[in-house]
Amino acid sequence: MQWQSPGQVWAFRVERNGDRWATLDKDREVESALYLREWRAQLTYRAHQGKQSWPTIILGIGASLATRVQYKDLNTGTEDLSLGDALLASLRLDW
Repeated sequence: MQWQSPGQVWAFRVERNGDRWATLDKDREVESALYLREWRAQLTYRAHQGKQSWPTIILGIGASLATRVQYKDLNTGTEDLSLGDALLASLRLDW
C-alpha cells in the first residue's frame, strides 16, 4: 500500500517483503531453501528537487517489523527464527 501527497513531496508505504534463496551444503550434497519475510513501513520526504547536475534528495524513516528467517536443516528440522524489529533511516540521491 502506498500514499503520496500532492506534488509527491511526502510518501508513505507499507509492504510485505520476502524472498527465497536456494542453499547448497557441498559436504552433504544437499539443496535446501532459506526464506526471509518481513513487514516494512516507511515515511519519506523529498527535501530537494534535483536540478541540472544536482540530485533529488529524499529522506526517510521507517521500521522493519516481524522479520523472520526459516531454514530447513537435515539434523535439527525446520529452524524458524525471529530477527525482531528494527528502526530504519534512509538518504536517497536520484539523478
